[in-house]
Amino acid sequence: MVIEGKFSDYFLDPKKALNRIVGLIALIFCAPVLICISVAIKLTSGGPVFLIENLSSGDKGVYASWRFRTSHAQSQSFFYAFLCESRLELLPQLVNVVRGDLSITAVLR
Repeated sequence: MVIEGKFSDYFLDPKKALNRIVGLIALIFCAPVLICISVAIKLTSGGPVFLIENLSSGDKGVYASWRFRTSHAQSQSFFYAFLCESRLELLPQLVNVVRGDLSITAVLR
């Protein structure tokens, strides 16, 4: 019996399944950090917390890439510089890993 479609893509491909499982576990463990950073960005800038960019992927088409918003003119403080240097601004991309848009190795680079 051959299984076709999304079921086979997500559950029978070991790499995709492992990426999603590791991404979900990382997202759960990083949730307190994500919440603290979100609150800090909201309190310091008052604007939106996330920057959502539409990026193209070769096999999946266009997907929404999530990041913390750190690129405003007023964001030249130590906090925003720390987020960029430590790459904590990329933590919301774990949502893309769980959705299957990115590999966990793309987030860790």
